Amino acid sequence: VVRRILDVLYAQGFSPALQGEFSFRAFIEGKTDLVRAEAINELSLASCEAARHDALLRLSGVLSRRLKELRSMMLDALADIDARLDYSEDEGPEKIESWPTIICQAQSSIIELLKSYPGGKLRQEGLLVVIAGRPNAGKSSLFNLLVQEERAIVSSEPGTTRDWLESWITMGGLAVRLVDTAGLRNSKNEIEIEGVRRARAMLDQADLILYLVDGTVGLYEEDKTFMASYPGALFLWNKVDRTDCLAVPSGWKATSAKDLASFGSLESMLVDELRAKVDEGYGMQGHEPQGRNPPTCNSQDPTPLSRERQSYERQIRIVSERQKQLLYKAQEALNRATEAHKAGVALDLVSLHIQEAAESIGEISGDIASEEVLEHIFSSFCLGK
Repeated sequence: VVRRILDVLYAQGFSPALQGEFSFRAFIEGKTDLVRAEAINELSLASCEAARHDALLRLSGVLSRRLKELRSMMLDALADIDARLDYSEDEGPEKIESWPTIICQAQSSIIELLKSYPGGKLRQEGLLVVIAGRPNAGKSSLFNLLVQEERAIVSSEPGTTRDWLESWITMGGLAVRLVDTAGLRNSKNEIEIEGVRRARAMLDQADLILYLVDGTVGLYEEDKTFMASYPGALFLWNKVDRTDCLAVPSGWKATSAKDLASFGSLESMLVDELRAKVDEGYGMQGHEPQGRNPPTCNSQDPTPLSRERQSYERQIRIVSERQKQLLYKAQEALNRATEAHKAGVALDLVSLHIQEAAESIGEISGDIASEEVLEHIFSSFCLGK
């Protein structure tokens, strides 16, 4: 019956919707820009409430307005330069050049957007949380407690977990990929050795590591080595519900992976850690143009961005690799413009760099876009959308 209905519709000139076709048509007809069109796809892919919130914010046009302001600032700078180029040096405008200050403000704003990318990606794609520790530290019990079901086999026999086990959960509105790993110890068993190797590989990818120690036996040399290698881990002194548990060392968090009554406080602690990781991602080192320092305006210039504006802009997060790369491109172009001006390069050449930056921002919003780029963007959308 369905096939027959489709045949009738096709005979009347109907055709199946392509990937992202509705968003593409809305963009072509000027009903939306490229940033908001991408936000539709990001909203459909959102894995948690935090990601949905960010996508809805972009869909509302907040990021689009910021980019429009940025491009307008660059065009104002170009207008100031053009006004000076239209006159001889003796006849030029008497007012102080405004374009260097405008460019400085634009650079500061771009850096704020670039800093939002790492945290935005964590909120969009979820955080990888890895549970690690020596055998019988209570890793699988903690895993089961956090996923709220008996997923991992729990046994008093060391080395029960030979490979990593994962489950997606939501904590504090954030998506979390929780992974239970094999106990870390030296072993001659080939299967266990492979399990430890995989566990260490997973640790190197983790956004947050939960390292457990059996509080009834205390620290081994391997635990101390791990602490030195992964100082950013959250160290949990497990089995504090046991009467034979040793005193909790300074810097460790007391926990009981088998005590359901402790789940609330444990979850609250982990949510705080996860949110800290997301906030830490904001401004993470290595996410600014390499070899460049943030711009500093001259002392007589106004502050590039007020504290209120910075707080507002931190609500705007980018998660698109395309947008990030174009922001990098714009920032580099503005850096070249600033350096060229300091070196005494002619203003008409300086303006070329600013024009390049303005075009990069225009590519983000879709004011400037090739057919090939549009096809690539909308091909990643769901059917229709």
